Amino acid sequence: MLKLAKLWSTDVRQIDSDVNRQFREHQFYRERYSEKQCSLFNVLCAYSMYNSEVGYCQGMSGLAGVLLMYMDEEDAFWALAVLLSDKKYAMHGLYIEGFPKLTRFLEHHDKILTKFMPKLKHHFDKFGLDAILYSLKWFFVCFVERVPFSLCLRVWDIYLLDGERVVTAMAYTILKLHKKAIMKLNDMDLIVNYIQVKLHKDFMFEDDIVIYHLERSMEELKRAKLDYPGPPPPNELPKRQLGMFVEPDKKSKIGQRAENFSETEKQARATVILRLRYGFIHDERLPQKTGPQKVNIEVEREKKWVKMLTNWDSPATKEKLHRRIYKGIPNSLRIKVWCKLMDVNRIKSANPGKFQEMLKLAKLWSTDVRQIDSDVNRQFREHQFYRERYSEKQCSLFNVLCAYSMYNSEVGYCQGMSGLAGVLLMYMDEEDAFWALAVLLSDKKYAMHGLYIEGFPKLTRFLEHHDKILTKFMPKLKHHFDKFGLDAILYSLKWFFVCFVERVPFSLCLRVWDIYLLDGERVVTAMAYTILKLHKKAIMKLNDMDLIVNYIQVKLHKDFMFEDDIVIYHLERSMEELKRAKLDYPGPPPPNELPKRQLGMFVEPDKKSKIGQRAENFSETEKQARATVILRREKAAMELQELRVSQSDTVSGNLEASLPTSRTTSDESLGSDHFTHL
Repeated sequence: MLKLAKLWSTDVRQIDSDVNRQFREHQFYRERYSEKQCSLFNVLCAYSMYNSEVGYCQGMSGLAGVLLMYMDEEDAFWALAVLLSDKKYAMHGLYIEGFPKLTRFLEHHDKILTKFMPKLKHHFDKFGLDAILYSLKWFFVCFVERVPFSLCLRVWDIYLLDGERVVTAMAYTILKLHKKAIMKLNDMDLIVNYIQVKLHKDFMFEDDIVIYHLERSMEELKRAKLDYPGPPPPNELPKRQLGMFVEPDKKSKIGQRAENFSETEKQARATVILRLRYGFIHDERLPQKTGPQKVNIEVEREKKWVKMLTNWDSPATKEKLHRRIYKGIPNSLRIKVWCKLMDVNRIKSANPGKFQEMLKLAKLWSTDVRQIDSDVNRQFREHQFYRERYSEKQCSLFNVLCAYSMYNSEVGYCQGMSGLAGVLLMYMDEEDAFWALAVLLSDKKYAMHGLYIEGFPKLTRFLEHHDKILTKFMPKLKHHFDKFGLDAILYSLKWFFVCFVERVPFSLCLRVWDIYLLDGERVVTAMAYTILKLHKKAIMKLNDMDLIVNYIQVKLHKDFMFEDDIVIYHLERSMEELKRAKLDYPGPPPPNELPKRQLGMFVEPDKKSKIGQRAENFSETEKQARATVILRREKAAMELQELRVSQSDTVSGNLEASLPTSRTTSDESLGSDHFTHL
């Protein structure tokens, strides 16, 4: 199976991507291309050929990853095969098209809640919280990364003995033990975060106590005849003979997605829509109703902008442009202004038919379509344009990214680009968004090419510049970050990669984009500084790395706590402050961050790219990037050690007692199961 996978599997690219993310805090999987990482890759690739109905599905890397902690490669392969095909576990139905077993188990879980915990069920319904939003990893990977690992292993022990009824009982046990705490949470996001994140870090009950309650739950459910959703029906079991080689069809080989939903997909989609009931678009990050006075101001501003757009090249427009963009571009005119700022029409006119040509080539040759399709499916799903799978805008996003993967063969496609293109497509048609994306990556004003090429050289440069700014202007905050081993790379990736998309409220994000398109990349460094400056006091009160990262990445996305106009005022002041200190700009992009190949020239992918085979060794660029990250970590560790020594000189008593507990400094956070916290 493994030999066949290396020749024929169409899933290797997705498998490699998931292997790279799985259990990276565990010593077995910490190093890229470590022995266990390679074993995980081999097991999943081999299984994708062994069971051609399933192939590979995200989630399976979690199952195989746990198995490989205790087994060799071949044993883990056969253990995975048992979990999916044996009727005692029957996970096959979780991973096939339509996920029929998931639907059945969610319905059974609802019955248990309705009978035994009606108040909690009512609490969930009040906030539109469906079980699908908090329980996927319970059912797909048997609680991996949802409860502490030592407890997870205890549950696996019992699951391997008693089968799938253990999963329904453990789901009930978790909610039963934490019912009081959950009932106090009056927000859907808080409840989901509590169940998915908080309980993973600290379950608040000893493992033995949880297992005692799990056993009582199984007895309780058995008496009520709700311990078991029933044996798997035929549609959840393998139909094809396992281990028989099935050559992938042409569409699977190149990763081309189906034009329409299959009947199974339609049924699964209808089930999910029915379960979610209220549509999942209830975004508190967007501004509430606008007052009459503000509406009048917007109308007057729009009139001025219309006049300015008709005289775009006049001296009067150039004089007013900066001031008016900082006040805000009317949303109805953003499409025209953005196209003007990026000179999209000129570039499009100079390259007639190029977008269509690249799109045609992508459908035949692009090796990135599978990853693009996966990312498009996740991008902006709370936005009405992208809410429906294969909606017009989703298809446009897919087309833009596929076409660009051929247009710029050095970059191809890199995760993050879907965020850029997704925002552009909210205001532009397909072709304009394609050329706008091309401008963002290749024009020296924005030069995002260096963020997405191998080694991410521009990211390294901007992170170093960000550190310089913090050291000069906010040394106490920098010291606070260093105290908890918090490197900027842990909280700022989406600041630099996608210009604050999904890191600040969307209305503010658009205002930042307006200014970014006018003034270029110096806006990004200034906005990063502004965010930390405005929230410095709140961040300084947080004494844990995870809390700080959650505050910057999640909390500020939902509620920035300052009006957009106030933030933009401070952004402008920050730009002036940084300019005076000659720190407003990391400098023009060096040659290694700019395109080397001619854009728009077709380059046929090599054989390894076509089948998704990964390189056996790091390239020189990858080695250099890896060394840079290690150097940043070592530097942070040295600064942390210096801090410890400094504190030991000034504080009497035990050194460990003098330091706040965090994931990087607390011995308690290092479990007995070989997990380390980076």
